Amino acid sequence: MGSDALSFPAFEYRASDAGLVPAEPYGEIAEHASRFLWEHRALDLTAQAFVITAAVICCLALIKPSEVEA
Repeated sequence: MGSDALSFPAFEYRASDAGLVPAEPYGEIAEHASRFLWEHRALDLTAQAFVITAAVICCLALIKPSEVEA
């Protein structure tokens, strides 16, 4: 692969060294969030159950037959 490989327009976004989102400042936050969720597993599972239940209720509301007014 020479310099001709970067001439394809699909790879122009990689021509610059600028990153879209800096990963460095978020490393510590991700580590703390991960540790918190593993130490408080019941809270994590409760939140997941709530999200799944809310999604099911929303899906059922979407497929509910419409009421006809007389």
